[in-house]
Amino acid sequence: MELRTEVIRFGTGSAAVWTDKSGEIHRALLGGEPPSLRTPATIETGSPASSAARALLDYFNGAPADLCSLPISGEVLDPIGTFRRRIEDELRKVGSGEMVSYGELAARAGNPRAARAVGAIMRTNPVPLFIPCHRVIGSTGELVGFTGGMEWKIYLLSLEGIIVRGMKVIWKINE
Repeated sequence: MELRTEVIRFGTGSAAVWTDKSGEIHRALLGGEPPSLRTPATIETGSPASSAARALLDYFNGAPADLCSLPISGEVLDPIGTFRRRIEDELRKVGSGEMVSYGELAARAGNPRAARAVGAIMRTNPVPLFIPCHRVIGSTGELVGFTGGMEWKIYLLSLEGIIVRGMKVIWKINE
């Protein structure tokens, strides 16, 4: 299967997304260092941008972008009914500027005692931002891990109006 790679650049950071001909997302990565907020983003593509790349461009430029509604390849998602798939589906319901704890996410997926399993699932997320694992935090508001690094987690939460001091969420702008 041929995949299309598109890169969004903003300051010292970048995001890449791989999509197939139908527009389904197969992989997404963050790279470089998170830039300062409000650093303009641009897209590198030789042809019309995919809906995933356009949505990432909007997201990094501060415009509304519903990344969680975009189609993800069935090759990436676990089969329907598995605990991992329930976690993926529940996390895609957590909107921009919202957060959920590992334990709460486990409970929403039907196993309230599986917070550590949620962490393991988040560590292997091949499509961060589209399955927004940066929105998962510890039960007392502390930031806990992110595949792209904690600097990226803080940056992404800040883009969504969440203020972090040290390694703890202290305030949501829209509250």
